[in-house]
Amino acid sequence: MRFLSVEQALVDLIEWIDHLRREVVGDPNAKVILHGLGYGGAVAIWARQRFPSLIDGAWGSTASVIARVNFAEYGEDMGDTIRTLGHDDCYGIVWRGFRTAENLVDAGRYSTLSEMFRTCEPLRADDPLTVETFFFGLKGSFEAEMFGQASPDSVGRMCDELMGDPADTALEVLANFFERRYGAFDCVPFDFESNIASSMYEEVGAPNNADYGIRQRLYQLCTEFGWFLTSSSGESPFGTRITYRYFIETCRAVFGDWIDQDVVYDGVRLTNLHFGAEDPRVTNVVYVNARYDPTRFVSITDYNNLQANAFVIENAVVSLDWMPDSVTDSEDLRRVRREVTAYVRGWVAGGPIGGK
Repeated sequence: MRFLSVEQALVDLIEWIDHLRREVVGDPNAKVILHGLGYGGAVAIWARQRFPSLIDGAWGSTASVIARVNFAEYGEDMGDTIRTLGHDDCYGIVWRGFRTAENLVDAGRYSTLSEMFRTCEPLRADDPLTVETFFFGLKGSFEAEMFGQASPDSVGRMCDELMGDPADTALEVLANFFERRYGAFDCVPFDFESNIASSMYEEVGAPNNADYGIRQRLYQLCTEFGWFLTSSSGESPFGTRITYRYFIETCRAVFGDWIDQDVVYDGVRLTNLHFGAEDPRVTNVVYVNARYDPTRFVSITDYNNLQANAFVIENAVVSLDWMPDSVTDSEDLRRVRREVTAYVRGWVAGGPIGGK
């Protein structure tokens, strides 16, 4: 794992492209346009930035190009989206439910929460990481509901469900919401050890690594990117119990005690230093983000440079610009696809391209 870094990935990518040009395409001067989604989008953009003589253009969908240790804005923006696409009362239910759960923890009533949410391991005062894992998992259930179906209507449906629940308290509403998603489980494994289990496989060929890159992803979060989805700011409806310490301890539990605050902060600093963060100064690139996707805060949403631009798809919770056209596509999504297509054609042709 010590060799895993963005810099190494870029070198490997460029050597592979050189091989394709020479040995497969048979044209060492063939045009190369890169595209990627999320981290892949960032690598595409950074490859163009680092090797402009080899990469003719790059298109990043939700390209996460800004490293950040504490990414509390993610949860805060989720809360804003609940208000905007859902309802203020829906936000209030989530807010009160999480605060009530926190109050029970403060009062030492761990067993009440363990029973309501059927946790496999009981929440305990002497296991604060499992308590944080519980809140992180509960928040993740809302994240999956809001963004998992790639439709802004999901937020409204979620809020209708929460506001239509006849339970007496907001915490009971959250428990019912949770149960409808995890009812098939004998118990819910939201303890710390279960949460890191998928990252503990060290074999390269293990499905978690070979197929999903789970351990690799976490390693780069710990050493280069951060993006720790905390709630400690108190500005989201998801309480304050998901702390920066929780993510540091996750990194240490999986990779060793050598990872500490200094390693994380230095890795984030160097990533932004190497690639420019909010000021990449790169040409022939396009950034695409969705209006209600919190990941846009670590991407670029306003950018103009030579044959480069940034687009935000209105009324969208995820960027589907990379998907084929569909009858359900919004007009703004279609517009962004047309804009991106024009840029790509311009990069290939080597001619000027218009703005938005």
